[in-house]
Amino acid sequence: MTTHHFAAHVTSTLSPACHQQRFDLFRHVPLLANCHTGIIGCVSSYERVIINSPIVNQRAMSEQERSANTATATAAATSQKYHKMFPDVESLSSEKLLHDTFSTSTESSCADDIKASKWIIDGKNAVLVDVRSRPERNTSMISGAISLDEFKTNVIPQLMELSPDDVLSQPNTIVFYCTIGYRSGVEARKMQNEYPFLFHQECKAEHYGKSETHNLKKKQQSKIQVRNLDGILNFANALEASETQARMNVASTNEPNKHITKGLLINPNTNQPTNRVHVYGPSWKHCLSESYDPVVFSNMEFGWRGLGVLLQRISCIGCSCGCEQACRRYPWSKSD
Repeated sequence: MTTHHFAAHVTSTLSPACHQQRFDLFRHVPLLANCHTGIIGCVSSYERVIINSPIVNQRAMSEQERSANTATATAAATSQKYHKMFPDVESLSSEKLLHDTFSTSTESSCADDIKASKWIIDGKNAVLVDVRSRPERNTSMISGAISLDEFKTNVIPQLMELSPDDVLSQPNTIVFYCTIGYRSGVEARKMQNEYPFLFHQECKAEHYGKSETHNLKKKQQSKIQVRNLDGILNFANALEASETQARMNVASTNEPNKHITKGLLINPNTNQPTNRVHVYGPSWKHCLSESYDPVVFSNMEFGWRGLGVLLQRISCIGCSCGCEQACRRYPWSKSD
């Protein structure tokens, strides 16, 4: 039935009083189909305008920020869970590491201005030690950090040869870090137990000979502190938050910001900034902000390393210190 026939049919059913007004209704009936097409076009145009509007872009940015906040909260909670396993090792947050580093080094604009293997914490030097495996370190490291093997091979012997007076002039903080805080906690506790005269502030003098008692007390005064960082995942998230805040400050003040932390996460093979972070296993991808590219071990490698860590934990139940004997017994649980 055409529009004209439909109008005639309806008109025939109307009362005589309505015939005079029928043209007001049906004059516009042929236009309805065209209006439908026009409305669809308007809606499409409206959608394009809305999608590209600053309000929607801001809302999308808010979604991204919420995702980053979720990753940050998840990583922080996971790290706290592992840090509670080492109550005798003091924890250090990535936020504090970044804040204290740049609050006492206001002239530094990037990691290249910081001495290799040296960070500034509370105005004093610190050494960052990456206890992760070589494949993880090859993906990315915190700039200025050294490997655990390098720490044991170079730093420990140097500290052992120092006199008690010389110890006072050495870096007063050793910061261990891994992915999320478990392996670094094991190594930090191990260092405190194996070298109590260097790192442990509550060591007992009767464990040593009488001739060493005086030196022991003087070395205790050096207070070389051991810290367990909350992991490279939390560091990466804190780094992104710091860079975001720096960009916001630059945008609002139109002045260059000297505290932009870009470059503190690097590929050690090229010494260039990178956004790739090894998260160890797939279950920890959600602990990393979406702006980073997560890297994981293969399923076989992940299972093999997980078994090694489990056996190491079982072996250390007796002494609860993550002792060196466990690493000698299960060499695949070593950092390399």
